Amino acid sequence: MTTEAVLWEWLNGFSDASTRAVAAEGYRRAHSDARIEVVPFHPELIDSAVHLYRTRPDKSWSLTDCLSFCGYGSTPFDGGADHGSPF
Repeated sequence: MTTEAVLWEWLNGFSDASTRAVAAEGYRRAHSDARIEVVPFHPELIDSAVHLYRTRPDKSWSLTDCLSFCGYGSTPFDGGADHGSPF
């Protein structure tokens, strides 16, 4: 599972001409692979992410991080992260 925002951030990170084609192909594959669920942008998800971002000034999470936490239905501070998580 991933979110559209994470994929966009990944594309942004590989936007250089030397990596752009590979990144675009990876994006296409993520969307066409039945084993990968891509959580799309929804107004409710965006609102939840902005709320989490605003209400956790003690964290250095990006808005994309917050959107991912909300999209996964859990956050590192509510016990939703697994044991392999860095949170």
